[in-house]
Amino acid sequence: MAHTLPPEIIGRKKQGFMIPVGRWLKDELKDMTMDLLSESNVKKRGYFSYEYIRRILEEHYKDRRNHCDKIWSLLTFELWCRIYVDKK
Repeated sequence: MAHTLPPEIIGRKKQGFMIPVGRWLKDELKDMTMDLLSESNVKKRGYFSYEYIRRILEEHYKDRRNHCDKIWSLLTFELWCRIYVDKK
């Protein structure tokens, strides 16, 4: 691509690509997040404190703190459990 792209692009250091997880959790994925991390689901699974999850969700949705990494990890863990533990 050296003949197509400008030299400043060709010579630039590699950089990561970030996805908008924080926005997704507040918009497109909010209903799914609230369902997967509901009190009944969290308590049924038994691995985490629902009060802690409730607190980080509340802080995140009220823009007090950015907990998108924690929430994303909890979501992926719950989905993993459903696929590989529950066999759903």
